[in-house]
Amino acid sequence: MIFISHRLGRSSREREDDRRREDELQAYFEKMELFLKEHLREPNAGAEVRGVAQARTLGVLQRLRYDSTRRLSVIKFLYGSGLIKNDAGNAIINLQGADLGEADLRWTNLSNIDLHGTNLSRANLSGADLSRANLSEVILYRAKLRGAYLNRAILDGAILNKAALSYARLNGANLSNAKLRGADMRWAYLGEGHDGTVTNLYNADLSGADLSGGRFLSWSWWLRNIGADLHKAYMRKAKLRGANLHRTILEEAMLHQAELDGTGLRKARLKGAFLLDVDLRGADLSWLNLSGTTLSEADLRRANLRGTDLSRANLSGNNLSGANLTSADLSDARLWSANLSGAKLRGANLSGTDLRGVKGLTEEQVATCKAKGAIIDEDPTISSSQPTVSTPLASQSNDTPTQSAAPAQGSIPTPVTGGNSVTASTTSLCHTTG
Repeated sequence: MIFISHRLGRSSREREDDRRREDELQAYFEKMELFLKEHLREPNAGAEVRGVAQARTLGVLQRLRYDSTRRLSVIKFLYGSGLIKNDAGNAIINLQGADLGEADLRWTNLSNIDLHGTNLSRANLSGADLSRANLSEVILYRAKLRGAYLNRAILDGAILNKAALSYARLNGANLSNAKLRGADMRWAYLGEGHDGTVTNLYNADLSGADLSGGRFLSWSWWLRNIGADLHKAYMRKAKLRGANLHRTILEEAMLHQAELDGTGLRKARLKGAFLLDVDLRGADLSWLNLSGTTLSEADLRRANLRGTDLSRANLSGNNLSGANLTSADLSDARLWSANLSGAKLRGANLSGTDLRGVKGLTEEQVATCKAKGAIIDEDPTISSSQPTVSTPLASQSNDTPTQSAAPAQGSIPTPVTGGNSVTASTTSLCHTTG
């Protein structure tokens, strides 16, 4: 009897709490309707009216923090009333600091919404339309964003650590300085938008993120054989340590000064990518297509480039000491002033390869490389007469992207390459020793 009485008492309290929350929600709606009749949406609405409306909104969201259904009703009311839209640049109701954690917003149309500075930790936004939304500095820790539409969304400074972003569309989004550590980004689309706007990942932290494809079961052969699409993405100074980029599309992506050490790049597509001044020590780049890629001033010590297509690539000034270039295609590639101490070049195609000013070659190795069609100094120790290496954006010193390289314009400079790729293979030995 005591147990039954306790259960009945708890049920009664729960019903009372539910009724109280419903009454509070209806009172909020009634008051907001009055504010709307007082022209709350108008630009000349009084600051006092807007202030009261915002205070009431933040208060009711706080009191309903454990009631996800009613919190969703508040968000839908505000959005439908045009009070938290980002159309005019600033929302009428500012939700900054509001706790919307674990909110269920699946498949909801929230395009152009302004939720900057809110807490959406563990929220479910799968399939939601958040295109052009202002989500700057939003906390989306472990949020579910699978298949969400985030086209041209503003996510600068957002925290998306361990968020689920598989199949999400982020083309043209601004993710500069965002935190995406350990995020699941398999098959996400971060490539160029329809209007030519590129995704901005400047200084974003993707350490340990999974942008791969092919490791998980999929009904589609196409999905099994590609990873996330970062075609033409702007990723200057992006942190990708330990990230899984297996089969990722990075063609023509800007990766200037990106941190790629320990990154898995197996079968990634990097044709035409800009990899200026990047750290690729010990990276496995074997059998990749890096044709026409700009890799100048990169650190490729002990990197595995076995069988890699580096035809017409710019490798000027690179540190390739101890690198494995066995059977690599280096035809028409530029290696001005590169360090080849201890590098393995057995079976490499050196037809038209520019090795002027290279370091680490003996006289015998110089002769062997020349016999294979390489362009090389008679005296490899003399490098003062070498031409100036021109690398796009390499001279920029400020941390912020300049207007000339602004991702919003979708313009990424094209590396200067000379000649056509020579396909003739060579089997002779050009193996350096340190």
